[in-house]
Amino acid sequence: KQWYQRRVAITAGILPDNRKLSNFSQHNFNVLHENSARDRLVLGWIVEDKLKQLYSEFLDLVKLHLKDNEVPIRTKLCNLSYQLLNEKPEQEQELLSVIVNKIGDPDKKLASKIIYILGMLLQNHPGMKKVVASEIERILYRSNISERAQYYAVCFLNQLKLSQEEGQLAGQLLKIYFSFFKELVERKNVDSRMLGALLTGVNRSYPYTTDSDAITTDNITTLFRLVYAANFNVAVQALMLLFQVSGKKSDISDRYYQALYAKLLDSGISSSSKKTLLLNLIYKSLKRDSVLTRNLALARRLLQVANLDDPVLACASLYAISAANKDSVEASETSNNAHPLKQKRKKYRLRLCVDTTA
Repeated sequence: KQWYQRRVAITAGILPDNRKLSNFSQHNFNVLHENSARDRLVLGWIVEDKLKQLYSEFLDLVKLHLKDNEVPIRTKLCNLSYQLLNEKPEQEQELLSVIVNKIGDPDKKLASKIIYILGMLLQNHPGMKKVVASEIERILYRSNISERAQYYAVCFLNQLKLSQEEGQLAGQLLKIYFSFFKELVERKNVDSRMLGALLTGVNRSYPYTTDSDAITTDNITTLFRLVYAANFNVAVQALMLLFQVSGKKSDISDRYYQALYAKLLDSGISSSSKKTLLLNLIYKSLKRDSVLTRNLALARRLLQVANLDDPVLACASLYAISAANKDSVEASETSNNAHPLKQKRKKYRLRLCVDTTA
């Protein structure tokens, strides 16, 4: 009760809504010569300086009791910290650090609640995305952080909603994902779940970057290694990213299609939960590619695999190939350019549909 009474007293009007408190030495003393009510002004400065000190002491108490063994106490203090940060700008960096640090709380429910709190904070204050991302990057490299807390932190970052005006933030997120992945590789501690979360974040951030070199050559090499070495679900996410990159860097296009073609023979496709993403990726790849022989080879390989899998995959594969062929032909007709599939589709249609075991 005392905690919430203090919170109400602080947020009810004592702290300013649109600025931070200033120390006494930070004020402009030149205005005192031109102000007839200088005694009152100086008194206000003294009160403000004292209030800043008291508020700092109050936050020290909050940080101290956040280490309490009782989960309900820690939960209430996290709620209090969020309310103060959400409503007042004073000590916002300190409060943000306090909240983000609790992602590593040993209680799973409280750690999950912190993720929800941070989401609410950014919903109310979208301009804080970069600051929050930087704070979460700091906690990723904390020495005593658990793998679960790191996973929660990465999942929070990959759920951030970006816009075309936030290219700089997207570039910052890409650097966080790849640098943290490099750190995990050096520790030889790359969990498939964490890897999937990192690739999800990269896939969501890359379309919003304004820098064409946001993903370096070393990053691209790492992604190709993941396609061949990681489990099928992770490989699909890596291929999705490589598809986006190949749209901006045509020099890796051949390498991308070769990797996609080879991955279709992976036995993990039958038990994968990413079949929908794979078929969507194949549809986009067929639609964009203008090399006829490569299109036919990829479509044939897909039908060969689908022939040995569930009927659902076979039906979806036929539909994806048909839709890609149709869209490519329509696009060529609109641009008045004869698409290679339109020129030779009669010649190859029977071969493609019948000779699926070649």
